[in-house]
Amino acid sequence: MSVTSFTNKLNLAYITSTILLAILVGTMTVDILLGDLSLVLGNFSWAIPLFILMVIIYAFIQYFTIQTIRKNNEDVEKRNSTVRRVSLGMYFFQYIIISLLLYLTGSMLVRNSYDTSLVMVLIGMSYAATSIIFAMLSLQFIKWYLANRNFLVLLYFVVTIVISFRIIAIIPFYEDLLASVPVERSAESLVPEYNPEIFLNNIYGISSGVANILLWISTSLLLKHYKKKIGNIRYYLVMVVIGLSAAYSMSDFVLTPAVESYFGEVEYWTFTAFQGVLSGIALGIPFWSISIALKNSSKKISYYMLVCGFAFCIFITAGSAIIDHSPYPPFGLVAIMCMQLSSFMLFTALYSSAISISEDIGLRNIIRKNFKEQADLLERIGFAEMEEELLKRTVQISMNEANQMYNTTGIQSTVNELELKKYAEEVLQEIKDTSKT
Repeated sequence: MSVTSFTNKLNLAYITSTILLAILVGTMTVDILLGDLSLVLGNFSWAIPLFILMVIIYAFIQYFTIQTIRKNNEDVEKRNSTVRRVSLGMYFFQYIIISLLLYLTGSMLVRNSYDTSLVMVLIGMSYAATSIIFAMLSLQFIKWYLANRNFLVLLYFVVTIVISFRIIAIIPFYEDLLASVPVERSAESLVPEYNPEIFLNNIYGISSGVANILLWISTSLLLKHYKKKIGNIRYYLVMVVIGLSAAYSMSDFVLTPAVESYFGEVEYWTFTAFQGVLSGIALGIPFWSISIALKNSSKKISYYMLVCGFAFCIFITAGSAIIDHSPYPPFGLVAIMCMQLSSFMLFTALYSSAISISEDIGLRNIIRKNFKEQADLLERIGFAEMEEELLKRTVQISMNEANQMYNTTGIQSTVNELELKKYAEEVLQEIKDTSKT
């Protein structure tokens, strides 16, 4: 495949993924909103056709996303058996999820009801798959950290392991709550009384808060690495968004009760439905900003950043879906099913992005170390005689190291030869200034 053909395919994947994933986020938002409002509005005539449409949208976009990611991640899969196994497992797992969702919709069309146990199985499968994928992602991060000692990679290890344990802990509480609803759910079934202050909400809220804090910190560090490419104005604007969003996500226990006390039930549930998607969009903005900044210089990492942004957006949004009252039809279920898709997106895109940043830092460290080792020689012989040769040799060493890293991981650095040379010149100037003092 020619470079031009490969670039065109990446551009097409970038544009198509942006449109489809934005549609998926919109679908999830409507799904969660209807699930929450079902406690107030009850059943309506077009509910089942709308639910079927959401299932179709979810199935198509999930299939397209998994196929596109696997295609763009072939180099990594060839070199990393864990990535290859997760990718293949997710490819087959999606068919099981889609088949069960189709069976559920068929049951509503034929019997005018569905089995609550099937909803419990679907939620359990989605949460279990998500937890396993995050656990395997954390294992990849700790392996890389032990080999390269990069703090950002270590921080993402902590984030992913916290999320994995949080999801495992929430499964039994969710299953217990759904056990209180009728075994067979229909439009005539009584809706169980819902209490927003139940233990599940508190556990999930606190654990989500801890995970969110770690996510905001790690995202800020990642954004800082691309400060020059993003530009100062955009960088500080995004940092403000991160700060405001972090404060907003931490104020859940304050804002939600306030809205409940001052407004009616419809306003309250509308507010809670949009909390997740707004936090998700805010967390996606830094990654989308980086993606735009890298679009011309490093298209593959730009695509990974795009996927990361949507993955976090989908994950946070899916985490806000609650269907413990098992509405008819089960609005909110499609949003929860998106959780394992977001975890797979993060497994491939976040891992590749974090490793790429680690490689960039490693290349810069090689340049700085090489110049420092030659500092005494430069002072004895003179900068003028050695400068050009040393610059050329140091950049070549760095490029060889970058190629070696790519051969090992299948992940490309975002730093090109011109940027390495510019950084080498900056380090060399620092050594000159130091020698004069």
